[in-house]
Amino acid sequence: MNPPSKTTRDTERLKRVSRIMVLACTVLTIMLPLIVAAFWWFSETESLFTNARLATSSIRHPIATWQRIAGALINELPVLMLVAGIWQARRCFKLFVAGEFFSGEVVACLRWFAVWATLSAVVGILECTAIATMLTWSYPVGERQFMVALGTDQFILLFVAGMVWLMARVIAQGKALAEENATFI
Repeated sequence: MNPPSKTTRDTERLKRVSRIMVLACTVLTIMLPLIVAAFWWFSETESLFTNARLATSSIRHPIATWQRIAGALINELPVLMLVAGIWQARRCFKLFVAGEFFSGEVVACLRWFAVWATLSAVVGILECTAIATMLTWSYPVGERQFMVALGTDQFILLFVAGMVWLMARVIAQGKALAEENATFI
């Protein structure tokens, strides 16, 4: 009996790692929204202000329950968009487990991941503005805060989304070239 080839071993290793990634994506899609909700429900006012990039010296009173709920809902928007992207990554990894590495469905999953990640980054920029405004809404005129914050998180997410989009494009191009070459043989 011949030992498995290097290609076969590599393919099996990819499938094993992909199974782990399916599990990781599943856990993330469940945990991320729960973590955000728990953060808004259980955190001290100071932590919420710091997370919103507001100075803790600007705190006038503890935040109200409606502000915690509104903050969680606002904060969940980009998280849920990212979760939708992670779900597409999960679908992609499941295809890898099935041995599909260069199918049109893999390309579609990667593209949708990139779309959802981009939307999450853009909404994340607006989210900070909405949360800062909401947290200081009850303050007297002149003490309310309106801000726009661009963090490295959004830029990194946009960069990753761009990379994944480009990789999907390369896979699609390679698939098209392989199909074209197959017609010549």
